[in-house]
Amino acid sequence: MFDIDQQIAHWRAGAQEDWGVAVELVERRRIRHGLFFAQLAIEKALKAHVCRAGNREAPNPDWPR
Repeated sequence: MFDIDQQIAHWRAGAQEDWGVAVELVERRRIRHGLFFAQLAIEKALKAHVCRAGNREAPNPDWPR
């Protein structure tokens, strides 16, 4: 069964984790890798926004149903 709050929490947690990794990598001067994780964080935050704003599932082929 589809649970919008669970999916939003999933995407937000992933975004926060990836953002933390991005910050650490940039601080270590691993800029290219840090930017990659920043992009992942932004994508996941946008998916959380799509879920919240549209009250629907964000596109993700790996999400358990």
